[in-house]
Amino acid sequence: RWKKIYYKIILFLLIPILLFYSAIQYVNRTLIPVKLKAQIVKALSEYTERPVAIERLNFSIAKGFALNGISVYEGAEGTDKFLFKADRVSFGIIFIPSFRKQRLIIPRINIEKPYLHLKRLEDGAWNISPMFEKGTQEKKSSLFSVSVNGLSFNAGEVFFEDIYLNRGSQRTIKELKGTVGLALPESVKLSCAGKIDDMPANIISRYNIKSQKVLRELV
Repeated sequence: RWKKIYYKIILFLLIPILLFYSAIQYVNRTLIPVKLKAQIVKALSEYTERPVAIERLNFSIAKGFALNGISVYEGAEGTDKFLFKADRVSFGIIFIPSFRKQRLIIPRINIEKPYLHLKRLEDGAWNISPMFEKGTQEKKSSLFSVSVNGLSFNAGEVFFEDIYLNRGSQRTIKELKGTVGLALPESVKLSCAGKIDDMPANIISRYNIKSQKVLRELV
C-alpha cells in the first residue's frame, strides 16, 4: 500500500517537471530560433538602420537568452565591413507588469569577443551616437520600457577612426576587458583595460550623449 502511494507521489511530481521540460525544449527548438530570432533581427535592423544577422538564438532558465554569432554590418550583409560583431551576447530579463507601461529590465549584458568600429565624424559626433538618441525617443512613446543597466565584455577589439578636423588617424585597441555603465539618456561610462600597439592601457571615460563630448578620459 505504501509503495503505491509513494509511486503516485513520485509520478505526481514528475509529470509537471516533464511537461515543463518539454515546453522549454519546444520553445528552444521552434519559437525562439525561428520566430523570435526573426523578430529580434528585424528590430535591431530598424534600430541600427543597418543589416543585422544572428547565427543562432537559444534560451535557458539559468542563463537567459544567448545570441550567437551576431553581426551588424556597415554596408551590405555578408561583407567584411562591420559596425559591430560578437561571438556571443547573453542576458537575462526581469519583467515587471504595470497598468501604465510594462517594464523589461536587463541587469547586465555579457558580450564575448566583441568588435566595434568607433568613428568620430567631421562634425565631432560619433557614429554610434544616433542609436542612443533614438533609443531615448522610442522609450518615451513605447508601451514597453526596456532598461539596460550595464554591459560587460571580454577579449574585445575596437577599431577607432578619427576624421574630426581632418585628423585622419586610426588606432586599434585589442584584448579589451571591462564594463560599460549606462545612465541613459544622460551618459555612458566606460571602464576597461586593453592593449594599444601591444602596450597595456587602462581606459576610464564618461561620454555625455546630449553634448556629444567625452567628459573625462584616462589612458
